[in-house]
Amino acid sequence: MKGNKPSSIRVDIWLWQTRFFKSRSMAQKYIRLGCRLNSKKIYKPSSLLTIGDVIVFSREKNTYALRVLELGDSRKSFEEAKLLYEKL
Repeated sequence: MKGNKPSSIRVDIWLWQTRFFKSRSMAQKYIRLGCRLNSKKIYKPSSLLTIGDVIVFSREKNTYALRVLELGDSRKSFEEAKLLYEKL
């Protein structure tokens, strides 16, 4: 299975890979406060994202609405991370 891209990924991992949070534990904290995945409230960091999903979350005073364009396989540079999503 080496080299195959995943068909889904945990929300906390994806948010960490896309550099919205410095650590997975920080991403988990904000997810547990509540965010939306395809308009449904989620509180579990283990919820799965797939390409095309829309995630909405708040961090400090900002609210982000993103469409998932790609699923990463590792933490990306800021420039590469921007290719994984589009802002809505």
